[in-house]
Amino acid sequence: MVLEIVIEVDTYPRGKSLYVKKRIYVLDECLLENLEGVHMTNVCLLITKPPHSDEGAERMCGISRRAREKGLNVTIYMLGDGVLCAKKNQKGYVGKNMKEAIKNGVVIKASAKDLQARAIPMEHVEPGVEAIEDFEDAFVEDIMENADRVISW
Repeated sequence: MVLEIVIEVDTYPRGKSLYVKKRIYVLDECLLENLEGVHMTNVCLLITKPPHSDEGAERMCGISRRAREKGLNVTIYMLGDGVLCAKKNQKGYVGKNMKEAIKNGVVIKASAKDLQARAIPMEHVEPGVEAIEDFEDAFVEDIMENADRVISW
């Protein structure tokens, strides 16, 4: 497997000095390639970032869509601020693609404790998102027993 990496460097003036922000990307297609001798069927995605921070949630939507197109089973786990991606009626890329993911068979599970900590009642959660009380145990069991690949942001 060959990873294709893209490096972006942004510079911003900050007072008398220059602030450099470096981003390193692994192309999504590389994340979904089979490793030599391993046939992948189950992908588990963990998102811990809110929907409009940098690119994490958007990339998760794109990766899950491409994985489903390849016939892979996909489960997205939302933890911490990642549960904000589960809110229904969101505008933009994440809101549109969350509905599409559920419609296309992606299993989405959110931490019930994190939803509660952010005052998000279940009636404000996208239909099809499952709230899990014992989130950490369910996540660890799923990645240990079922997942061929785990991707996290």
